[in-house]
Amino acid sequence: MTLGRIFGKVSTKEFRILLNEDAEKFEYLRITYKDYDILAQIIEIEKEFDKTIGECSVIGYRDEERKLQTLKFPIEPDTPVKRADENFVKNMLGLNSSEGAYIGTLQNYEHIKVYLDFNKLLTKHVCILAKSGSGKSYTSSVLIEEILERNIPIVIIDPHGEYHSLKYPSAF
Repeated sequence: MTLGRIFGKVSTKEFRILLNEDAEKFEYLRITYKDYDILAQIIEIEKEFDKTIGECSVIGYRDEERKLQTLKFPIEPDTPVKRADENFVKNMLGLNSSEGAYIGTLQNYEHIKVYLDFNKLLTKHVCILAKSGSGKSYTSSVLIEEILERNIPIVIIDPHGEYHSLKYPSAF
């Protein structure tokens, strides 16, 4: 079922959708255009008199080799937009694995579990960036617990004392 149609100025990175159904911020979208299945996300929703407009960000499409690619062409205005189902989101975001560090579920998709690959996580540089109160320390502690659970050596420099309770086993 069509959630709405693309209208106005369209770029390879973003577009606007005139919604004909209720939608939520951060909801994933599926657009079929020129034989491509494209994943996008609503990043803002505005009301304008009797219209509801979604500001959307294009995530990309999978090429023949299954690599996620950015768009190299804008989608045509008036192209229909659908809600992305869970399987499409999992496949497009590469969330099919149940191996690695479990960090939670994808927002608005409670059945999609997110795992981070330990090989990539521990052999490369890692940085967790976000505004205050968004869960950086919590995410760090979840990752640290996953690392400790697998008996992987880790050194934590904790000047603020945020992770002192990690030395005690959980009561759960």
